[in-house]
Formats: sequence, C-alpha cells, structure tokens
Amino acid sequence: MRRWMRFLAVFLLIAALVPGSAFAAQTDAEEPELIICNQVNKENLVGVAFELYYVARCDSSGAFLAVERFADFGDSLQEISDPRGLAAALEYEVVKSGMNPDRRAISDEKGIVRFPQEGETLEQGLYLVMGKRHVQNGYVYEMDPMLVSFPRYDEAEKQWTNHCTIRPKYDREEMPDDGKTDIKVQKTWIDKGYENRRPIKIKVKLMKDGEDYKTVWLTRLNKWSYTWKDLDADAEWTVVEDPIKHYKPAVTKRGSTFQLTNTYIGPTNPTEPTKPPMDTKLPQTGQLWWPVPVLLVMGLLVIAIGFVRRREECYEE
Repeated sequence: MRRWMRFLAVFLLIAALVPGSAFAAQTDAEEPELIICNQVNKENLVGVAFELYYVARCDSSGAFLAVERFADFGDSLQEISDPRGLAAALEYEVVKSGMNPDRRAISDEKGIVRFPQEGETLEQGLYLVMGKRHVQNGYVYEMDPMLVSFPRYDEAEKQWTNHCTIRPKYDREEMPDDGKTDIKVQKTWIDKGYENRRPIKIKVKLMKDGEDYKTVWLTRLNKWSYTWKDLDADAEWTVVEDPIKHYKPAVTKRGSTFQLTNTYIGPTNPTEPTKPPMDTKLPQTGQLWWPVPVLLVMGLLVIAIGFVRRREECYEE
C-alpha cells in the first residue's frame, strides 16, 4: 500500500509538470493492462471474484475528470492525498447505490487476475478495484479496496506506463465451526464543537450479499453501536447508513466490525439567532395594546374629578 501511495503521489506531481503532448506521447504506445496477484503465505487464492469500476478519465495533461456516476467525488480527485480513504469512500458509494461494475474477472489456478479479459479493453483513467469476500481451506479472506491509474509513473524505469501489477493485502480469519458469525457496527463522530448538530438517531441497514436484510437505529442510548448475532458466515455482509446533513461518511471494516465515521463538514461559524435588545419589551401573544391609552386618560380624568369635588366640599364647609 505504501508503495502504491508513493507511485500515485509521483504520478500526480509529474502529471502537473509534464506538458500534455509529452505525457500523451509516452503512454499511447500500449493499452492499459492490470494484473492482480493473489497469494497469502505462499498459497494461491483461486476463484477470487474481482470488480473494476471506472471512476475518472484521464485527459492529456494527466488530470482526472470524474465520470457521471462518481461526479460527487470530482473535488476529491483534484488532489488525492489519501488514496486508501478515497478508495473506501468510493466502495461505500458503490455498495450504497447498488452500482454494477464495468469489468468482472476471477483469479485462476495461480491466483492471477488479468484485466482486460479477452475481447475487452480498458480506457486510461482512474479505477476502483474491489475484491469479493473469499473462502478457501477453512479461512475467510477479505481485502481493502484499491485505486489504480492508467497511466502511472514507474519509479524503477523512470517512465510512464499503462501496465500495472498489484498484490492486495488480505485479512484472514478462520471460518467458524458452526457456520455462524456476529457483525458489529460502531459509529464514531468527528465534530468537536458541533456535537449539537448530530441527529438524535441514524438508520443503519445490514445488507446480505448486496440485498437489504435488517435495519437498526443507532442512538446515544445504545452508544451508537449494535451487534447482529448468529448470522450466516458464508454470506457477504455490508452496512450502509442514511445520509446525514453536514457530515461526510466513511466506512472501514476490520474482521467482523464495521466502523462508521462521520466527519462534520458544515458551516464553521453557525449563525446565532438574533436576540432582541435588553430594554425592548415585547407584548405577550394575544395581548391587546389599544386599551392602554384609553384607560390612562380615564384614570387621569377620575383623579381630576375627585380633586375638583374635594375642593368644592372644602368651600361648602
């Protein structure tokens, strides 16, 4: 992964510096080709299903331009500082939206996957690589999503190339003897100073093999966490949540735990409600103000009449 991050960082830097004509000239000679080598502890992983999603095309200057169905990630593609995080965000969008892949392939007896398959082609650009959950010899294998770009800058050869070979890193766990598993979801908030913007509850869906299975509500009362128990260990489980205003979602999975992280991206200086001046006195709802001056005049009139009558009584005495 670190090697890939260095490659991508160099790719973006050089793409910005090399003139468009020189960039194109060095990459037009060969068609894009991706080779995925799947091996763990010298064991070839056979029959692993892979999906390829075309995220962005690459123009003559090396800039990435998001395709329509990933248009919301356009800004994120301008400067890819966290390829792993971006890959996870793209995978989440794929799962949530139920997108179909652009290409599919399965690893052979040597654990090798090749794109494109016979009769297919790949365009230059940025791709999301997703490997499906795989069970082999009593173990469950799962890989994190990855990003690959065509062309890329080969540090060893000091040139641009449309050939890319990757070796995914897998998490491996023993298959449960009873065929059952528990899936946990845990919510984390990154919103210091804006905790009052959190919703009271959020709806999280558990999906089995890409289909809705169960729904749960996460709240402060259950510590934003929930565990589904005794699930089919042979199935592929994922979780998605409803969108939350002013929060950017991210999902990571380690073993049987899904970590949902929401980062606050709303206004940094929320507008406070305008408060009336301290000496301003507002009438209560429904109170009538027109009788006030009338009663005041009547009160003064009564006082004046009383004063006159008192004087008259004094004179009569």
